[in-house]
Amino acid sequence: MFEPLLALRDDAALTGMARGLAFRLVEGMGVLPRSEVAADVKALEQESRALLRKHSVRFGQFTLFQPLMLKPAPTRLRLVLWGLASGLDEFPSAPPPGLVTVPAVLGAPGGYYSRAGYRLSGARAIRIDMLERLADLIRAQDTRKGFEATPDMLSITGLTLDQFADLMQGMGYDAEKGERAKSEKPPQKRPDAETAGAKTDPAARGGGAGHEAKADPSSTLTVERDAAPIGDGAPAETQGADATETPDAGAAGGPAKGGAAPQGGGAPGAPGLDVALPCDVNG
Repeated sequence: MFEPLLALRDDAALTGMARGLAFRLVEGMGVLPRSEVAADVKALEQESRALLRKHSVRFGQFTLFQPLMLKPAPTRLRLVLWGLASGLDEFPSAPPPGLVTVPAVLGAPGGYYSRAGYRLSGARAIRIDMLERLADLIRAQDTRKGFEATPDMLSITGLTLDQFADLMQGMGYDAEKGERAKSEKPPQKRPDAETAGAKTDPAARGGGAGHEAKADPSSTLTVERDAAPIGDGAPAETQGADATETPDAGAAGGPAKGGAAPQGGGAPGAPGLDVALPCDVNG
């Protein structure tokens, strides 16, 4: 199950900085926080990047990883080996397969989440490959002036609006709830025949001319961040073989288990998340 990692270790074509990054990735058993090697990644030449991509190494904004090493079996083995090397009395269990986010584990030892293939953010931890997809969606928005979160952002995390707000707060954002009212329908005149019929038909009463729909406010959430962006600010690379492969088929193609899918597509009255970002997260 560690075949991709062993092939990376034994590739004689990797030299110099690429060899060093490969060694660090093998040490991390397929998962390496980008912040630990940010300078090395920045100095890496394109040819060396291409050699690493041949081994399906993904250069994410937050993490360097091999997608196949995020599958359930390699994750469980990675946690066992890490627990043995760390001298833990009890081995922490792997998150349930197929979940994009999981509740935070109380008392988890340092380094647990990255070895489990997740990143802690607020009261939950998000799988690192899905975090990269979320970062890609955020990077496509106007992060300088702020933006409203799209249904896709909620869908790929499988979270409710409140859970998503907590996730964003864990990433350094400030969230503020607001209200947004639905647009009211303009009054419509009825033909005389219908008006006459309404006077004698009890079921038709209460819907005559001049009747206006009441506003139906829905929750919104404004999110702002003044701090520096998380990670080294470098965008993820998605060329060719560097695209993320979904580790678990159950998590692809829809909302994650245990979360609620967003409703609507940003129409008036639909829940939304306004993200205002004074600084440029792309560095």
